[in-house]
Amino acid sequence: MSKEYNSRTERRKAGTEINKKQNKSSGKKKPTKFKRILIIVLMAGLIVFLGVAGLFTYYISTAPELNAEDLQEPFSSKLYTEDDEFFADLAGTERRTRVTYDDLPQVYVDSVLATEDVRFFDHSGVDIRRILAAVWANITDGFGSQGASTITQQVIKQSLLSSEKTIERKVQEQYLAFKLDREYSKEEIFEMYVNKIYFGQGAYGVAEAAETYFDKNDLSELTLAESAMLAGLPQRPSGYDPYNNPDLAKDRMNTVLHLMVQHGKISEQEAEEAREVEISSMLAEQTEETKQYQAFIDQVRKEVQDKMGDVDIYKDGLKIYTTLDPEAQELTEQALKGEGPISWPDDQLQTSVAVTNTKTGAIKAIGGGRDYASGGLNYASDDPRQAGSTMKPITAYGRRLNSKNGRLTISWRMNRFSSGTGPLEIGTIRTSAGCP
Repeated sequence: MSKEYNSRTERRKAGTEINKKQNKSSGKKKPTKFKRILIIVLMAGLIVFLGVAGLFTYYISTAPELNAEDLQEPFSSKLYTEDDEFFADLAGTERRTRVTYDDLPQVYVDSVLATEDVRFFDHSGVDIRRILAAVWANITDGFGSQGASTITQQVIKQSLLSSEKTIERKVQEQYLAFKLDREYSKEEIFEMYVNKIYFGQGAYGVAEAAETYFDKNDLSELTLAESAMLAGLPQRPSGYDPYNNPDLAKDRMNTVLHLMVQHGKISEQEAEEAREVEISSMLAEQTEETKQYQAFIDQVRKEVQDKMGDVDIYKDGLKIYTTLDPEAQELTEQALKGEGPISWPDDQLQTSVAVTNTKTGAIKAIGGGRDYASGGLNYASDDPRQAGSTMKPITAYGRRLNSKNGRLTISWRMNRFSSGTGPLEIGTIRTSAGCP
């Protein structure tokens, strides 16, 4: 009995101990649902962070190298014909005069800083404060309402990167801006900027812009109003062109003056005096310069801007494949110059030509006018007036249009027509343009 009792007692003790252990283990708190969700979110965030960090590291590793030559020269666009043959490098023949930082008058430096990057001399290539302000402005006022690119970033974009609005380009732009700021002085970077940017009218750099718009070779002669106008042009060179859009140019100049007052660069009285200056009184007489293919190139530029938005073929390094037929274009330009069967009676008579493929509608050649100059009225594409009697050669002589041997031949004869000075002889126009 004693042994049996002992064994029962031992069994009871053992069972009691097991129950205590089970009670202790059951007393431990299980993770709540909130904690489990938090752990999952943190793990997911860590995975995303590592992925983004890896992606950004890849973008940085594939960024182009800083090259002194690229930083000094334009990132040109190249144009190709209908047969994919190269025919124009849009930066290769542009007017360009280099200046140093010491050549720049302080009034122009201040106008650029107030407009583009007021903390340029303080930040390290990327302005964090400006980025945060731009993010807030885009949230409150809509996406794209404010940009955050510094002058250093603009130099990088115009020299080494494309105009694509992608995360990759933005990451590379900021990385290279930091790198550029470490390797060059602020004055050197500012010098790169003012020598590289496009001001319209075929002028790259502030020196050419001053000569083009004001006929001034000495930058120290620039007035406050002139400096403000030049500082505002690079944002939209064609839109703010003072020759073609004087009212918009005036509004932009006033915006720059407002910013200069806001940032303490000038007084309100100085700004008011500059606002009273008329745009027309500042401008030099515009000279016309005819370039090969210019009317066609100008139309290409308009179409690219219509399709791609804020893109400029003179500075964004594009490859553009067009429908140009070089032979048709050269014949068109020769006819407008009076070289060949046509002799123009005087300099007042104006005309234009657009050669198209009648099957596809592709434009083969454009003659914008006699002595057409870039930035001027392109009579072939811009003239808002009705066609009027210019349709008579098609309606009256349409039967003379025919296709021979796969080529479109136009034979057009106008014996005489009258002008204010009496009847004039025109002769025969005969030309051909390739058709498929």
